[in-house]
Amino acid sequence: MNNKERLCWMLSLILVAFFANSKIDYIQNLETLNQTSQISNQLKSDQILELTNQINNNQITRYQEGFEAGKTQAMIASMNHKSLYNYSDGYHAALKQINANELMPNKEITKKE
Repeated sequence: MNNKERLCWMLSLILVAFFANSKIDYIQNLETLNQTSQISNQLKSDQILELTNQINNNQITRYQEGFEAGKTQAMIASMNHKSLYNYSDGYHAALKQINANELMPNKEITKKE
């Protein structure tokens, strides 16, 4: 082997090493992007779950407020010696309305799918 041949082999090995190094860096960048994407998707799903929980808590809070207002009205009606039938009618009407409102979004969701 003469010097020129050795030099050509050395240069070709160096080029292969640079090429392999660049491919390894590219693969590492893609793996980093994949991990970032997975973490981002997990954060989004956690945020959606938190929003759903907040909506449920708001509905429970509104129900509690209505219940307390109804109790107050019933107490006032009983203190004024008035009939509580109007109170019970309003209570049952509110329950029917709540049930109707809960069923409506479910119907809309099934229509969209």
